Amino acid sequence: MHLTRHHVSLAFSALLLVSARNVHPPQKNPAVNTNASLRELAMRARVDFGAAAGPGPLARARRYAALLARNCTVLVAENHMKMKHLQPHHGIFTFSRADTLLLFAQQHAQRMRGHTLIWHFMPPSWLETTSWSRAKLLDILHSHITTVMRHHKGRVYAWTSSTKPSMTTAPCAPRVVQRHRPGVY
Repeated sequence: MHLTRHHVSLAFSALLLVSARNVHPPQKNPAVNTNASLRELAMRARVDFGAAAGPGPLARARRYAALLARNCTVLVAENHMKMKHLQPHHGIFTFSRADTLLLFAQQHAQRMRGHTLIWHFMPPSWLETTSWSRAKLLDILHSHITTVMRHHKGRVYAWTSSTKPSMTTAPCAPRVVQRHRPGVY
């Protein structure tokens, strides 16, 4: 299994929880459950606790999937809700991997957060390799967002709509926008 920073972060959180339990003697208060999951603790505190996940690790790593199922109230897609994965070819949408994540979340009574409708770093190759008019580019983005939102309607509770779309350090933003708005970068 290829470990990502999200896997390491989740494991580190779990390690901290176990370590903290071993450092301090158990409390005598019977109302305190020292075996509570992070999910249970989060729910008691009325906060969300979640992790980013991908369909591959969920399918291949049972222990990882079990940790997420037991400890998370929210899942966020690592990359499979980004334009590159949802629309790998112009006008052709592929929702199967995102739907796999949604199904996992639904099966474990977790909420799903969409990430991200438009992202500066991972556009589909067809978007970068074609010169689009400004009007056509806006139409492509509108169509993408509308199609994705309709597909996930009622199953995704919140979305990150866009991240860093105009930063000059974004690898693709200057290439895409420069063709349509000369002088911006």
